[in-house]
Amino acid sequence: GPTTICQGKSVELKTNAISGILFQWIFNGNSFQGLTSQSAINISQAGNYSVIAQNQVTGCRSVVSAPITVTTTPLPAKPTITPDGNSLLSNKTAGNQWFLNENVISGATAQKYTPTVSGAYTLTVTENTCESLPSNVYNFVVTSITNFIPEMNLRVYPNPAWNGEAVYLSWNSNLSFTKNSKVYLLDLSGRIISENILRSNPIQLKLPRSSGNYVILIRSEEGKLIASSKILIQ
Repeated sequence: GPTTICQGKSVELKTNAISGILFQWIFNGNSFQGLTSQSAINISQAGNYSVIAQNQVTGCRSVVSAPITVTTTPLPAKPTITPDGNSLLSNKTAGNQWFLNENVISGATAQKYTPTVSGAYTLTVTENTCESLPSNVYNFVVTSITNFIPEMNLRVYPNPAWNGEAVYLSWNSNLSFTKNSKVYLLDLSGRIISENILRSNPIQLKLPRSSGNYVILIRSEEGKLIASSKILIQ
């Protein structure tokens, strides 16, 4: 009968093991491997497989067994991970499995995953019972966002970010006190790298070309601290 395996995987084909009997395995009508005492073989190639039994003493042979048709199912495409605020997002809506430092994260099968610890995150996707190759590693650093006014709901993404590029800040724009508020980017010594007015939501913040840890501060027009976030620039 037929059997299906995932591309790159193998399946064991077995016949009855009988003392004094040798076996000739046949693939797509052609003999392979020569006579053997092994009554089982592992195969990974699609095609038709059958076997002949031969008496080791007399040389008498059986008829060819009924064939088993092996088909292979292609693996799903390798998934990709993109940052989504403080979460990671798969490009696949279903079949996801998230990993941290090559270990399965139990129960982490949704399209989006919010890391709670820093580390190397990867992802596989299963479709038609076949699991893809792992995604490229995404090194995530857990950073903290503090909303001194809870309803501010500040989001900073991507984080970590690449030097010389940009991050985006979004927030609850229904709050009147954000009007004319300013966002500051500081290094860890407290030096102001940039200063911008919150004119649009989200706002793009240009990053310096120096890697390291930085701090984002948002202050109201009166100078009151509204929110802060740590950001890692790679």
